[in-house]
Amino acid sequence: GGMQGLPTGSGAATAPEEAHLEFHIYLDPPAAEADGDAVVSPAQEALSHCHAARAAILSRLEPRLRAHVWEREPFQLWVWDPAARPAAPRRSACLPSEAHLWGRMETGDGAHDEW
Repeated sequence: GGMQGLPTGSGAATAPEEAHLEFHIYLDPPAAEADGDAVVSPAQEALSHCHAARAAILSRLEPRLRAHVWEREPFQLWVWDPAARPAAPRRSACLPSEAHLWGRMETGDGAHDEW
């Protein structure tokens, strides 16, 4: 379990609220499969769908991301696992109860110029 790739740390030195961009990407439910033998909970299925989507998105974006010069921290995309909430409050302003993709980027002083 846990937030895949979630950064760790004390969080003591944080940037001002206006110096970051937080985003959440909610996916449509996966298409139902005709496999009657598999016993997977809807929550497990949603997490698996999120992990697969994350991998596909990152592989598609990787060439562009590699070429970009990041001012603060690079683009990262995590899987939000509602069962792993203890790690989430330090990094996110909200606590959704649905599995999804999310990220948070430090933008610095140029946030208003670029976003």
